Amino acid sequence: MRSDETSPETMPVALRRAASLFGDEDFIVMPDRRISFSELDLASRNLAMQLLAMGVGKGTRVGIHLVTGPEWAVAFAAITRVGAVAMPFSTLYRPAELRTAMRVGDVALLVAAPTVLGKDNEAFLEETIEGLATSDAGGLRVIDVPFLRSVVLLGDSTRNWAVQASLTRAPHASSHIDEELLKAVEAEVSPADWLMVMFTSGTTAEPRAIIHSHGAAMRKTSPGADAALHAIFPGRVLMLMPFFWIGGIQEILSALQTGTTLLTLERLDARSALELGQREHATSVMGNSKALQTLFGDADLARAIPSIRPLPSRRWDGPASSKMDMPTALGMSETFGPWAAVPGFEYRVVDHESGQVLSQGEEGEFEVRGYGLMQGIYKHQREATFEPDGYFRTGDRGYLENGFVYFKGRIRDMIKTKGANVAPAEVEEVLNAQPGVRVSFVFGLPHERYGEEVVAAVVRDGKAPLNVDLLIADCRRELSSYKVPSTILELEPDEVPYLPSSKPDRRAIKHLIVARRDRQR
Repeated sequence: MRSDETSPETMPVALRRAASLFGDEDFIVMPDRRISFSELDLASRNLAMQLLAMGVGKGTRVGIHLVTGPEWAVAFAAITRVGAVAMPFSTLYRPAELRTAMRVGDVALLVAAPTVLGKDNEAFLEETIEGLATSDAGGLRVIDVPFLRSVVLLGDSTRNWAVQASLTRAPHASSHIDEELLKAVEAEVSPADWLMVMFTSGTTAEPRAIIHSHGAAMRKTSPGADAALHAIFPGRVLMLMPFFWIGGIQEILSALQTGTTLLTLERLDARSALELGQREHATSVMGNSKALQTLFGDADLARAIPSIRPLPSRRWDGPASSKMDMPTALGMSETFGPWAAVPGFEYRVVDHESGQVLSQGEEGEFEVRGYGLMQGIYKHQREATFEPDGYFRTGDRGYLENGFVYFKGRIRDMIKTKGANVAPAEVEEVLNAQPGVRVSFVFGLPHERYGEEVVAAVVRDGKAPLNVDLLIADCRRELSSYKVPSTILELEPDEVPYLPSSKPDRRAIKHLIVARRDRQR
């Protein structure tokens, strides 16, 4: 059942509307379980009332540390339908990364599970949050994450610190939280309220916390936005992107508005994905192109899953430019996905240094503004984030020609690998903290399958040679797997080139790394 009605502008309206229109149709399907639209609405209402009983309300910062699946969607729906701010965290995070993100986000309550991807998540959380193991439920007072008061587990636990919640029952009557109060709370959620804060790698060691509102996110994922989301089309989308990434959240919100079914996995695996797609008759496959290439190689998915059908042409499809580049759709967390050729967005190309607007065909930095642009960056002043006329500098380099966008690369140092962003500064901070390392330099180098690979050069502090294997092990302990350098090369102190300003010449260092890596291959 489909509807062409005007899209809802808040999550509570979207959830109740989806339950009414699509009812028992599949919303999320996994190899071992599934949830319908009406089941999502009921489970999220149960959890929402429990959150209200815990003191969660409008604007409360609530973190989500769950794997992709129905439970993630229920937690996100429960948090946002009461006007609290959802803060999704990657399950790839190591303890230090999760601790930093929770501190940056001023998280007051964390929703998690006893196990994550088959591992003991309670022990992981105790390693992440100092003092958690000896705390009582709801009574956290932690210096590293000073606003955190409770950790809610969706499942059984024997830990004293765990506040246990259920998706199948409402709060006890003694809490005085019922459906009528929930409806009253939902009625006060407005399109202008914050929906979520998305954490992504920035140019510094700390993550950027991107703020999006209910109204903008719902409009951006509606069929009318035509933002190339698979879930705006009727069908069953094999969605191979984690829910905690912007692409996953886009598809969830779009499916809520259209009744599309999302077929997904907790952990990406080529065989499991193909089996699920075949069993559930997937009509399209959604995922980052580099991640899909890594997962499936050159396999013909349309042949492997016969139910796949062609999608309509995309707005940015067009001819090669006069420079023989092909047009593209650029997107980022700050714009809630694609912005190129998406109605409601304005964009221009400016000189990176002077800010002067460039003419058609001239290469510079893309700036963008529009309804789907973030509300701001958490803890960043507005004037430090946006240009005076409201444009946002994307850090992407390219040019415009005949109405199409042509991407040429990144201006900033950000590394794009396996569909994820990596801030060199974050990796350098980990390397520089290791014994024997004076300084490190991290870069992204072209990679046929990953887009880029993370490579580091380190300068030792002392005469003893560095143990590269130990450095990589340290990175694996502190960083998500996709951030760990594939190669670490050692530079002698006198090999480091410097600029006239006495700063290391990063461009020259990168050339050194490329030359040395190529000699070693």
